[in-house]
Amino acid sequence: MNFKRVRFFSFVFFLFLAQTTHAEIVKSYTIKLAPVCQKNNTLTVFSASQVPYLIGRPLRQLAFYRFSEPSEDMQTIVFQIDQKDDQDRFVLQPAGDKNTLLSARDELVVRTEDLGKKIENNVKILKEHKLVEIKLLSGSLDNPGFIYINIASRKPSEPAGKEKYLNYNKTDDVVSADNFKIGFSELKPFLVDEFHWKIDNGQWSDDLSDMMKIRHKGRFFGLNFQRSQDDYSSALTAVKLGPLRVIRRTENRIKVFWKLKTPALLIDYIMTPDGFIMDTIIDIPFKISFFFSNLETITTMDWNPQQSGHLSVYTPKLGMDIPINGIDSKLKQEFNTIEATRFSVATLKGKLDVDLQIPENFPVRAMLYLADKPDIADPPENFPGQTGNVGFKTLGWENIDGRLYHLKFTVCILNLNKSL
Repeated sequence: MNFKRVRFFSFVFFLFLAQTTHAEIVKSYTIKLAPVCQKNNTLTVFSASQVPYLIGRPLRQLAFYRFSEPSEDMQTIVFQIDQKDDQDRFVLQPAGDKNTLLSARDELVVRTEDLGKKIENNVKILKEHKLVEIKLLSGSLDNPGFIYINIASRKPSEPAGKEKYLNYNKTDDVVSADNFKIGFSELKPFLVDEFHWKIDNGQWSDDLSDMMKIRHKGRFFGLNFQRSQDDYSSALTAVKLGPLRVIRRTENRIKVFWKLKTPALLIDYIMTPDGFIMDTIIDIPFKISFFFSNLETITTMDWNPQQSGHLSVYTPKLGMDIPINGIDSKLKQEFNTIEATRFSVATLKGKLDVDLQIPENFPVRAMLYLADKPDIADPPENFPGQTGNVGFKTLGWENIDGRLYHLKFTVCILNLNKSL
């Protein structure tokens, strides 16, 4: 027997075993998702607190994978990690420390279409991986989806990659997705002031919106007062550009009387391929009722007068569409008596589903609001009249104490792929 040949083949055999190993699944988690936009659900978002094994590990050493069949290989996927501070606010400035660690507050974001299959025990991976397995369950998914996070990556992962699913035009302060784009006011950047659909020829439609409006009224030391967006000072202070989400923050103050202004009010827009979340961070260090009473706020979007006859509004509380046509009706009057947090606006091209999330400990209640009166001006709008000026009236603001709250508007945008 040729012992040199035996030793050679033994060496090759053991080398093969060393390189062709089973992936080591060090932890497995099952997460039930509550999709933000039920019909689109382009993104899957979950909290790092749901995968505690990852907490405290360097962000740059995490790599995200999916397992696919029948090729039986691991593919890297695009992901985004959005850090949060201890007040549940996004950290938008670049981390100065390359060894920044994942905290329980951070959010992990992947594309829903990148969810893969489960790695079975008999599958061999041609690399050594120490993986955290995450099984994701959602009512919008026909089957569970799996992602795998490598915690033993030998080199820093590139979470952003070269792919981007949103574009941000810094000059114009406009965010665009595949099917829509949204622009913000130059003077008051906390307000949306343009909305366009992508139309069939690859161009953008005309602007469907007039302007977003916010109005306050109540009593200040017993005296009646009214305020609008004209009484706001607003500045764009930070933008985080990610491959899956764009987060932009504004710092805002409201003039109360003469030179007296409220404390800073932060508003984050979390832009996604499906729409956006408007997160208003309310942190007023005193009880409002010391100064104010009977406070109410009306937050709405007024649509371009040319859209009259092409829009309708719907709320589950009524169960029927209300045409936007400038004509008063019992349905429109009833709409304004409903205490609710959801409505939809349908256009020729698509639909916008709006949901107001009020925290359980937030002492404010919401009613629906609709004005469709083309002959009545509503200062400080740019065009005369109101076309489907729809949103929420919120009451009870005088009951707010000195705690921090997050009041969120979620707008899910569904393109119906129709010609305008």
